[in-house]
Amino acid sequence: MQEIVNQWLLFLTDFIIDLQKNGKVRKDVKAKDIASDMLAIYQGYITLWKLTKENRHIDLMEKKFMELAKTVEISH
Repeated sequence: MQEIVNQWLLFLTDFIIDLQKNGKVRKDVKAKDIASDMLAIYQGYITLWKLTKENRHIDLMEKKFMELAKTVEISH
């Protein structure tokens, strides 16, 4: 399980680093921290949805991703 988590974190971190290089994401926030937040949001809400079958958890996940994006994106 740890290997799967590490692979996801590496994939997401690399993706965020590319966004930082392209001026889309703030560079003062560590890419790995953003990746960890993304994975935690996804895993948390998907687990809740699987346990409860309540679609509101999917809606809440989207809301949390949007909130995260607003905190790390570069305003133009």
